[in-house]
Amino acid sequence: MPPAATDPGNLSLVTQERSLLLLEWWQVDGRRDPLQKPWMFTADQAWPLPNQMLSPYGIWIAEVMRCSAA
Repeated sequence: MPPAATDPGNLSLVTQERSLLLLEWWQVDGRRDPLQKPWMFTADQAWPLPNQMLSPYGIWIAEVMRCSAA
């Protein structure tokens, strides 16, 4: 089955492109203080590169918990 049949809007490609753009922005302008956002590290305790993926669910949960603690 061609990808267009399972993903009619080709959202997987759009999602990948936006993920890369967000990670590139974050490398330049994002908050990178490990004391503020320790969940933004990769498993080997390094900041992610634009081609590395972090768990969006884990980040979302951590952000929600951080906001509710304030």
